Amino acid sequence: STQSPESWEQANHWLKRCMQDHVYCKLYSPKLAFLPTRLIEIWGYYDDEPQIRLRNADMLGSPVPYATLSHCWGSWMPFKLTRSNLMSCMESIPLKELSKVFQDAISVTLRAEIRYIWIDSLCIIQDSIKDWRAESTVMGLIYHYSILNIAATGFPDGSKGLFAQRDAKALMPIAIVIKEDKVVTDTIGKRETEVSQGNYMLLDAQTWKDSVDDAPLGKRGWAVQERSLSVRTLHFSAKQLYWECVSLKACEIFPKGFAKGTLQHFPKFLLYPRTREYTGARGKLLRKEMEEFGIGGLANDEAHLGPHPVMGMTTAQQQWSTIVEIYSRCALSFSKDKLVAICGMAKLLSKDMDCKYLAGMWRKDLEHQLLWRVVQPMPAVKKDGTRGPSWSWTSVDGQVETSHIKWLARVAEVKTNLVGDDEFGQVSSGTLTLTG
Repeated sequence: STQSPESWEQANHWLKRCMQDHVYCKLYSPKLAFLPTRLIEIWGYYDDEPQIRLRNADMLGSPVPYATLSHCWGSWMPFKLTRSNLMSCMESIPLKELSKVFQDAISVTLRAEIRYIWIDSLCIIQDSIKDWRAESTVMGLIYHYSILNIAATGFPDGSKGLFAQRDAKALMPIAIVIKEDKVVTDTIGKRETEVSQGNYMLLDAQTWKDSVDDAPLGKRGWAVQERSLSVRTLHFSAKQLYWECVSLKACEIFPKGFAKGTLQHFPKFLLYPRTREYTGARGKLLRKEMEEFGIGGLANDEAHLGPHPVMGMTTAQQQWSTIVEIYSRCALSFSKDKLVAICGMAKLLSKDMDCKYLAGMWRKDLEHQLLWRVVQPMPAVKKDGTRGPSWSWTSVDGQVETSHIKWLARVAEVKTNLVGDDEFGQVSSGTLTLTG
């Protein structure tokens, strides 16, 4: 079981090593300068029935270390914060009435020696549109400032909890012996490869893709931002634990990192600096790491708004393009969330973009961004006038990608009409004028 002492020992080792030894994780971890509006306070023992209650920020005073939970809502939510139970939750929250995933997340938090956790449906008043609007605009900050993001990655709802039974032996690499030289053909790419005789280990190159990227949580739109902006995430999959921070991606079978060739996304590249000011050994290392994740390449002129050649796109532009492709393949339960669920990532990149944000797109290099197309359609969600104009990819449902072809027109004028006051929030409509 992923609840075994051995599994927790590994998880705790990843967490402690990351916080103590990972230079870049410490570098990109924000200082304690932000406190969510509400947090759940935990006390007691993880193997007993801990006590929990809701705390307002003004009750805590200064910022405190806290964990977050990333999970799929599903259709089963037995207890949530409402206007009617807000005051009673300040006194005590009935642990046994919570979903199993909430109970397990609280236990993991306490076991990690963290006293506070943020859980969306327990920290946002669920029957208050005003509270939802206020909290949704800072969701990115909430996950970015968390000390650990606990992810129920392998489960479609909260009924199963975080832990899973498994046959650990079935996960281990398989030893094989090649008795003579052979030429093998890749069944997918039809490529031929010469293999010499000898002893080999057969590895699962899709373990991360299958258990994290394509898992139930990996297909949830909100989870892209939660995973991207948190410095470290502990994934509870259906088979084993996976660790993801800025410096390391690993699992119980490969606790020190995956073998070369393992298929995986790396959304935490959004936390990497996007400036050209890094020089010397540190700069070389940083650029090397960024190139490995496909986010290298800085424009010589980041100031003007015209289209850049694809290879000359700024790092921020390339990062946003990748985020759009990852995010657009995911589903949302509510159409109104399309722009809100990525607003934290947009805000993080806004200083580097140094231009106006336009319903999921940017005024700088807008011509290239307009070349998006749907490559994998999804069932349409009922539109509600919050997802922007038809020329933005946010207006459609389905995975999109940007075609890197020559543009034939220039944007002469563009305008979006906001639903509220937040430039990065919901958009009702927009106009676009092209010349060329």
